[in-house]
Amino acid sequence: MGSTEEYIFSNAKEITSIHLSRSVSQLSPKLRQKVVDDLRLPRHMRMQRLEARRYIEEYANEDDHNPILLKFAKIDYQSVLQRELLEVTWWWEHLGLSSKLVFVRDRHVECFLWTVGLLPELSLSGSRIELAKAIAILLVIDDIYDTYGSYDDLVLFNEAIQRWDLNEMEQLPEYMRICFEALYNTNNDICDKVMRERGFSVQSYLRKTWIDLAKAYMEETKWVKRDRIPTLKHYIENGVTTSGTYMALVHLFFMVSDGVTSENSQHLLDRYPNFFTLAGTILRLWDDLGTILINMNKMICYLSNTCWK
Repeated sequence: MGSTEEYIFSNAKEITSIHLSRSVSQLSPKLRQKVVDDLRLPRHMRMQRLEARRYIEEYANEDDHNPILLKFAKIDYQSVLQRELLEVTWWWEHLGLSSKLVFVRDRHVECFLWTVGLLPELSLSGSRIELAKAIAILLVIDDIYDTYGSYDDLVLFNEAIQRWDLNEMEQLPEYMRICFEALYNTNNDICDKVMRERGFSVQSYLRKTWIDLAKAYMEETKWVKRDRIPTLKHYIENGVTTSGTYMALVHLFFMVSDGVTSENSQHLLDRYPNFFTLAGTILRLWDDLGTILINMNKMICYLSNTCWK
């Protein structure tokens, strides 16, 4: 529960972890499993809604559990999230990106799960759904810039997004036209929803996040094209944007926050808040660390197979 340099908490954690680890074999099977799980990942660090599901399963194994309470807990958990996932799936299938574009992966369920971790409260159902849509579009654009688009096509794609004009689609390859139209229409749908439910016109704010995102992706593309290695500072600054943090948090600012006014929202058009940047820095570094570990494991497997042969 402590933070950096809280040595009393750190020492307490170390002592209790050692003691519990040594005592595991002496505990009853049910208690042993709880201790092992908590040592692996403390409960307060887990995703709230997934932890709720795990606890429902755990509670069902308790000898003194209340069957009626257990039944309603399962209904409460399943009904809301299943309905939301069905809506996101329906939207994704009717959007048709994965059926029209061979390189597009079906990652809408992954996107929805991400929003469940970020917004666990049941009352935020609509926000989870709309944010999942935005993240799904972001992942498609990310794949276009990272792996599928040629440099010349990406220049045109970036210009179309910067101008935010459907007329710009005429100069794009077919797959980019389909993607840009999906982005444009999905963004308009989200803006319309925010206007209906919260009374704010957010088109200029949400559009800016996509324009900034495309610009940052293009910057990375130029680094590769010119065989240039950026400074760490420049990489992190640009990487916070490509992580999607600004896009996601600006969406949430209007969909979730109370007390939004034209005065405080105006700052989002000038410079993103510092805590947006700090959150994005953490996300960027964690994402990069995960990618490095995956690639290292792939390299180890490759070398092992090569050496074995």
